[in-house]
Amino acid sequence: MKLQILILSLAITLTATAQNDPDTEPTTETTSVSETKSKLIEIPIIQLDYGFTIEGEDINVFHEYGVFTVLLVKRNNKLIYRYNNVDEFELEELQNYLFVTSYENEFDLLFEGTSPPSKNWINKLRIKNDSVISISKLPSFESHEKNLDNDSYLELAGYLKYHEPCGSNYDSIAYSPILYYEITDKGLVLDSSLTVVRNTEILGAQYRIDHADDLGQPVHISKRFLEELKRIRSVRK
Repeated sequence: MKLQILILSLAITLTATAQNDPDTEPTTETTSVSETKSKLIEIPIIQLDYGFTIEGEDINVFHEYGVFTVLLVKRNNKLIYRYNNVDEFELEELQNYLFVTSYENEFDLLFEGTSPPSKNWINKLRIKNDSVISISKLPSFESHEKNLDNDSYLELAGYLKYHEPCGSNYDSIAYSPILYYEITDKGLVLDSSLTVVRNTEILGAQYRIDHADDLGQPVHISKRFLEELKRIRSVRK
């Protein structure tokens, strides 16, 4: 990710008013102060390869609060996708990826979505000929792309929702598997075999690929779950 900073200068002209001694004749004199102060405001833009950018639309909100609530995905300054999900975004810390497929003029562009207190997620746009042809929701990733299973592809991995207590006595945790994705010439795709193998080791079985509150898991699996997250973060590329 390359971060380009655009500098906007705002000129603020100040005026000062001076008043004579009240014991003398009441005359008022207004003096214009010609000093002009410039305040520099940094507007971040995420610059990706192949002419893609991720920008914030609501500049006024950014000036006031330091965040954006609407994101624009552009290519060569042409608007491709407008994302407005009542979220707040800090572009400097936003997870984002761009993967090229083997098909002509086709890409997978990914960027992070937020909605506190929920867990962050990833929006995946499949873009072909500068048009979005599909949108998917993926888990936010635990680390950058790595080879997690010693094959010829790099992977990204994460889970969709937190392990919240469930069950009549809150003696279980909700089912939330770790999902593994491969970076291939077809874009970013679910590595179903690795997902099944690793979650079977952690949970005892791979039931489904999405979060499920109705599939309570024993609390003790949290230890194996956290150990796998630690492994993912520690593996070298």
